[in-house]
Amino acid sequence: MSNSTISVEYKTQKKYCPCCYQKLVNAEVSKVRTMELDKESALSWAPWKEIAEYPEDMESLVPDYVYETISFFAADSHEKIIIEESEIEKVRSWILTHVVAQFEDLAK
Repeated sequence: MSNSTISVEYKTQKKYCPCCYQKLVNAEVSKVRTMELDKESALSWAPWKEIAEYPEDMESLVPDYVYETISFFAADSHEKIIIEESEIEKVRSWILTHVVAQFEDLAK
């Protein structure tokens, strides 16, 4: 993994049957899956430099970014995405140290 990407581990759980759309009871949780997030997609999702100035915004927007990106690229609409808080923290730290920091490097 380079500084331009980060791997996020997650699991999925089917919420509804894809055939009959009935809610599943006792649905199985998948094995751990991994998705790579990159700086380019992070920068296209939000203006992180401005958001980083407000910790409460980072607190809500980083999980939104991770869930929406995985939902769009790696899960289907019948799946619930399960991500450990430690994975969200890892992405938050990566955004601050590698995505936002690139703007500070450019300003030097």
